[in-house]
Amino acid sequence: MTIQYIIVGLIVASAVGSIVLRLIRSIKKPVSKCDGCSAGCGGCAIHELKAKKA
Repeated sequence: MTIQYIIVGLIVASAVGSIVLRLIRSIKKPVSKCDGCSAGCGGCAIHELKAKKA
């Protein structure tokens, strides 16, 4: 029974650790709207806004 508690504790600890790391990364470097955008998507909204300002 103790081994089961240890395994569950490790799983929960790794899940919480993963969430904390993602939260820290998102605070340090927020995701922009163009992250992950493919080149063939027809452009990015931010690029369009910059073009309108210029």
